[in-house]
Amino acid sequence: MSYGIFEGLSKGGKHLLLLGIAFLLHTHEYVTIMLLISLETLLPLFFISECPQVLLGFTQKFSNEIIVANICFLLLITVSIITMLLLIFQPHLFSYYGCDSWLVFLAIIVSALLCTYCRFIAFVKQIEENHNTAIKYKSIPFFSAFLCTCIGLLVAKSHIVGFFVGQAAGYCIALAILEWRFKFFRICLSPNLSFLRAYIKGGKFILLINLFGWLSSYGFINFVNIGGSKHEMFSISLTLNAFIIFLVLANSISQVYLPHLKTLFMRSPIKAYQLSLKINAVYIAVAVATAMLLFALKYFMPLGSLSPKINYILWATLIFGILSGYYAFNPYVYLYQRYKLYFSITILCETLAFLLFLITRQKYSIGMVYILITIHAIRTAASFCCAVPPNIPRTLIQWFYARVGAIIKPARTSQ
Repeated sequence: MSYGIFEGLSKGGKHLLLLGIAFLLHTHEYVTIMLLISLETLLPLFFISECPQVLLGFTQKFSNEIIVANICFLLLITVSIITMLLLIFQPHLFSYYGCDSWLVFLAIIVSALLCTYCRFIAFVKQIEENHNTAIKYKSIPFFSAFLCTCIGLLVAKSHIVGFFVGQAAGYCIALAILEWRFKFFRICLSPNLSFLRAYIKGGKFILLINLFGWLSSYGFINFVNIGGSKHEMFSISLTLNAFIIFLVLANSISQVYLPHLKTLFMRSPIKAYQLSLKINAVYIAVAVATAMLLFALKYFMPLGSLSPKINYILWATLIFGILSGYYAFNPYVYLYQRYKLYFSITILCETLAFLLFLITRQKYSIGMVYILITIHAIRTAASFCCAVPPNIPRTLIQWFYARVGAIIKPARTSQ
């Protein structure tokens, strides 16, 4: 339960802040911050440490010292390559993101690196069952980054610079204190190739799944930036921030739900499915209750100029309701190891959905939010497909042939 609480507190603060400043900053500033956050959330996907779940498969083969040293080595190599690419494509980056401050881009790289490192160390400590240390690495850096971001927004002349530099400063301060206390950071100049091969082999599909997850969240802002208006950029950004607060809630529950589901699945798959249905019902109930509250606020309270913005939060509530099945049944992708099936369904259907949207958008004036809803509906459908027990399709086919045979045989006899 402690993991769930600290997970929510560590991640929820930033998204609540982003939701709040949407009502305070100018549209241009808010849209620029959100576009830069899409870059910040993209960078960790290129860090090999973003797939710590793979460690569960071979923690007994390699010591934690070897694991941490090799991951730190690769993190520094990856950051060096990313920094070089940013230097090479500097003019294009400044133009695309609408920000010409190198300090902001440097702060984004630092934040992405330190955030990923903290999550990785926390996961390693969870495997060691050193839960107190894991909780500290899960919560302290993120809480420090939240406080320093607030300070940066208040004192800096540019809200954009204040947001990202403040956040990076918060991570640096917290991580300096934690490393001074625990001294986990270590690096090897001769990486263990057998470990790296095993890690990359186990994490390649998870990385692809994470990439598509990014495309359906903050990454979607880039599609809107290319093919939409500033108004759509603002509305989608606000919708995503509201939705990600629901996502933080779901992730917090998952910290308790997933370990229990795995244990229950090993004992009785039927009871595991019953638990998943209950979790699904809880998420739907949260979505319905939130929607009712928002409708009450909109129609029975004088909100003035804030009333249209309630609509964006309602869209987020709808997306959360659609994704309730994903949160409840996506763990079966890992339990049945159906990474290829899940990835194949999502990449095929989402690609077709994007193409259909691009073809029909101009003719029918379809809003960007509808393609966002479609993407999340596809993710939920893919999770349901991957959650089907292996013997069910065969049983259904056998039942179908038995029923057909029962119909055909009397017909032949009568002839």
